Amino acid sequence: MEVPFLRIGQVNPHYGVIYGGIETYVKYTSMELIRRGHEVVVFSLSRKTELASNIGPSISVLGVPIPLGLFKGISKHKLDLIHVHVNSPIAIEMATLLSSVKGIPVVATYHADPLVEEISQVKFAKLIEWMYTLILKIECECFSKIIVSSPLYPEVSKVLRHFRKKILVAPPGCDHIKRPRVSRDEARSELGVDQEAFVLLFVGRLVPYKGIDCLIKALSLLKSSDSNFKRLKLYIVGGGREMPSLRVLTDKLGLREDVFFVGRVSKEKLPLY
Repeated sequence: MEVPFLRIGQVNPHYGVIYGGIETYVKYTSMELIRRGHEVVVFSLSRKTELASNIGPSISVLGVPIPLGLFKGISKHKLDLIHVHVNSPIAIEMATLLSSVKGIPVVATYHADPLVEEISQVKFAKLIEWMYTLILKIECECFSKIIVSSPLYPEVSKVLRHFRKKILVAPPGCDHIKRPRVSRDEARSELGVDQEAFVLLFVGRLVPYKGIDCLIKALSLLKSSDSNFKRLKLYIVGGGREMPSLRVLTDKLGLREDVFFVGRVSKEKLPLY
């Protein structure tokens, strides 16, 4: 079936500034939509462009302040569809409100439930969590479709279980990275990894909701429960504010020789891992 030409607005607060998972998702979905003949504008809520090289070819990025700039920007481009990303508070609310006023359908990719860990130290955290969950449920009523990466997500999400009929499962694709012409042994030698080790690998930002602390604790349990896991090593690739606390946890569990914090790695070197 032929799909008509669409003007699509992606709303992502930190696009062009942070290069995380959601930003990567926005970049490659936008590039594919453009390749298929559609027009895409990404509405970023910051005017900074330190990482402009990561924006992607042919993608128009409009830096707009909240809330008036977003309203004006979306109205100006006469959009056929708005694509929002949960969890991006405030941006979702503004885009959903505008869609209701203008009659523009909204599709949401649901990346995460409200992140309780992010506000756990804030006064009235439970009340804030309850209020935001309620707002999110109201917004889900407005979404035409909700995209999730796994059919299991509606089973565990406190929000999605109420909107099963709107859900589409679309696992995110993987950027094709040309593999270096080296063997596993050569890659390990270049990276200084023990040839005999059984390696676990984490790649991503070190933030609370990634659960890296659980991964380190699981490693400790495995190594203490069975001698067969003696050669098990964990390599953590990426940076973020959780690095100091994760190092403390690693030392506390006696895993300094088993957990390796690699830090940020260039795209050229990443395939070696």
